[in-house]
Amino acid sequence: MVFVCCFSAEAKSVCMPVLADSTNGKGDIIMPSCPYDLTEYFQKNLHYPNKARRKKIDGRVVVSFMVNPSGDISDVSVILSVNKLLDKEARRVVAAMPPWTPGKKDGVSVKTLYKLPVMFKLR
Repeated sequence: MVFVCCFSAEAKSVCMPVLADSTNGKGDIIMPSCPYDLTEYFQKNLHYPNKARRKKIDGRVVVSFMVNPSGDISDVSVILSVNKLLDKEARRVVAAMPPWTPGKKDGVSVKTLYKLPVMFKLR
């Protein structure tokens, strides 16, 4: 079973989750959560690539990743690309995230798919 939801660092809010498969509506579903300030994590760890800065490349890269039943992050991939340089940095930072609190279905930890927009904006 896979659940889909997203986080916007720009808006600092979690979007409503969308269930990726059909269920009969029975059972408790608890979405995974990030046990640390995700915005702060990105502000501290995301580095604007110098080459992209010089070329004045900016935009929103959307990265998907799995939160495994252990809370570890895996299967990081770019699903909306801006530029190879920005894509690579967004993927690196997401892959390096510390473990999350996993999602649960009926009290059992489940693998959960997240989609995360990562903004690169020049000022």
